[in-house]
Amino acid sequence: MGWRHVSATDENYEEKAGRFLASLAQAQLPTPPLHLTVDYDARQPVAGVEYRRIESAGFRAPSPIRCLQHGEFWPAVDEDVVLFTDCDIYVQRPFNEEELGILEGITPGHVWCSHNNYEGDSLFHEGIRLKPINRDFATLFGHPDLPFRRHPLYMPIYNTGVLAMHRETWLWVYEEYVRLWPVISTLLRHYARQQWLLSYLVTVMGLEVHIWPEAFHSHGCFNEVRPHAARFSWRQVDGEAHKLWVTTRRGDEEICLRHHWELA
Repeated sequence: MGWRHVSATDENYEEKAGRFLASLAQAQLPTPPLHLTVDYDARQPVAGVEYRRIESAGFRAPSPIRCLQHGEFWPAVDEDVVLFTDCDIYVQRPFNEEELGILEGITPGHVWCSHNNYEGDSLFHEGIRLKPINRDFATLFGHPDLPFRRHPLYMPIYNTGVLAMHRETWLWVYEEYVRLWPVISTLLRHYARQQWLLSYLVTVMGLEVHIWPEAFHSHGCFNEVRPHAARFSWRQVDGEAHKLWVTTRRGDEEICLRHHWELA
């Protein structure tokens, strides 16, 4: 059945998502991207994007921000592999052959995502940042329904804003996620508990996690305390708008999915 790009918003985020969808429509994907509208009909559809309405009444583990990345989207999707992304992204260029090859080759048991802040960032660090309810760190890291195979300091926290899996794997993760969502929701209030739980699951379930090349996806999770690495730079080529580039072992590359980065 192939792969498909899928995203979703509720009506409160429709306008903000428009810029992303307009850039995605220019990416020359083999199948038109699918955008799911949660409990509303699209008022400002973008040409080249297919829209389908999905009802939140059927959600089994509803996110407080209506984010469906944990798998609530599957009833509306037919393909075997999904690349599900956030909508605070700007698509700077078409996907290249290497990136398309990765997506076409995803098989059960494999997960594609990115590091969160940096390689080595962990569930322990993120758990502290998300401020457990009543600052109950002991329960977060010692709950009987959330066993850790090793210390959470050595279990990665991933950025799941650009996430790809095979249907078989995603549905397996989804069932475990639904089971544990009530548990994590008693421990963490922040909406990013969704990403924390997904990161926990792909590790404890023994899935093979692959990290997107930085030239495909880069998340601007930086601030004044931890500025971005020198390998990232803004460039203007042939009078076009400024775009984000990264220096890799292969040289200077234009990033495809510029995630939460804006020109300062």
